[in-house]
Amino acid sequence: MASTPNPLLMNPKYLLTGALMLLLGHSASAQCWSKISAGIQFTVALRSDHTLWACGNNGYGQLGYGNNNYSNAFLPVDPGSTWIDVAAGDNFTLGIKSDSSLWAWGKGEYGVLGDITITTANAPVQIGTDHDWAKVAGGWRHAMALKGNGTLWTWGNNGNGQLGIGTNISNYTPVQVGTATGWVSISAGEASAVAIRSDGSLWSWGYNGFGALGNGSTTDGNLPVQIGSGWQWIQVELGREHYLAIRSDGTLWAWGYNGEGQLGLGSLTDQYSPMQVGTSNNWNHISAGMYFSLGTQADGSLWAWGANEQGQLGDGTNTGHSVPVQTGGSNNWSNATAGGRHGFGVTTAGDLYAWGENLYGSLGNGANVALNVPVLIACPTATRLAEPVLSSLPIVSPNPNSGNFTVRCPGLQGATRASVHDATGRMVWSRMLDPMELHNGVDLAVDLTPGCYLLTLQGTGSIMEERIVIR
Repeated sequence: MASTPNPLLMNPKYLLTGALMLLLGHSASAQCWSKISAGIQFTVALRSDHTLWACGNNGYGQLGYGNNNYSNAFLPVDPGSTWIDVAAGDNFTLGIKSDSSLWAWGKGEYGVLGDITITTANAPVQIGTDHDWAKVAGGWRHAMALKGNGTLWTWGNNGNGQLGIGTNISNYTPVQVGTATGWVSISAGEASAVAIRSDGSLWSWGYNGFGALGNGSTTDGNLPVQIGSGWQWIQVELGREHYLAIRSDGTLWAWGYNGEGQLGLGSLTDQYSPMQVGTSNNWNHISAGMYFSLGTQADGSLWAWGANEQGQLGDGTNTGHSVPVQTGGSNNWSNATAGGRHGFGVTTAGDLYAWGENLYGSLGNGANVALNVPVLIACPTATRLAEPVLSSLPIVSPNPNSGNFTVRCPGLQGATRASVHDATGRMVWSRMLDPMELHNGVDLAVDLTPGCYLLTLQGTGSIMEERIVIR
């Protein structure tokens, strides 16, 4: 990781927001939901117990139920399994199980399910045999994934070079993008992709018809190209053809297609390079939908802009906006997720709210009527396999530390992946461990800038977390 200190990690206002809302706790057991990912008319979600749930349109089996029946309430996917990440594409879903294996289901065009012979799958199918996957992102008929060693892999449609491998030939199994390591954040759009490296640099590739690559041109690119230089980026999100990104100073930037005002710049003009959205430097989370955008600020306020024909801005109207407008009532929002034409928000208390298009029940509220104001989504219940009970929580000593510490966790079973995430949810370090090492105590050394981090130990069917402070 770059030696330059990340201002985000040094700023207390960010430590309890974004992807690691519960950074100061041992686990997210008190919170129902840990991640929401919304596709086109469907939604998949991880609960804090690492079970996977889905609702909405299921015409291609993208809900993973084992059938093609839609549901307007969240139902469990592959009961008995536990998951660490999930991502919705246009009509397919990607997931990583607790053993770090990679899975996909739904519509299999261009081999996006990892096998060209599979046209549709209504239940999860494994992609390859590797057990070192860490993060996934789904686009329109193409997919992205990170491994624990920081390498980037892509597969599926490549007509515009969106796989980033130097050709425009589609790939039906994951192929590595270059040889670089240190990739930490990924997002996929209709025919382009974007990613952030551990040094905070921002890279994009693929379709560039609306200036989506942010490099000032409209020429497609089939290799990653850096956007700007000298800036540290902490989050980037790609909608259908528009980009949103937050810099380490808390400012928000946007570029690409702007036909519905989804860039938030007060116009409908496409932008070929990043432009600052307003003057606020308090943005801590953003999400890009098909033609609309959502974001939260450090004061807990929720903002929305762009298209609004289905009420996806959640402001009580169906009128679009070309600048961010505050929505969602009180300032108690932690993060937001934008889908095709529907959105979700999680409060600081861990409650989930939904709004927007709901034709197939993608809001998960048991109805099929679109909503233009947020509605509370109850935490679903179902008979599940009990999670393993560990004999102890991870013991980190010393803590705080300078990056050298010992970890003990006698209860974990099987090969265990240790990973460290920063305050934005980015994985910044990872290593495989033997359970005997953890039983007796293993010495670890991480080269990180001072700040607050989350150490995750992921064994067979169990995931344990502990806060660590680097100083």
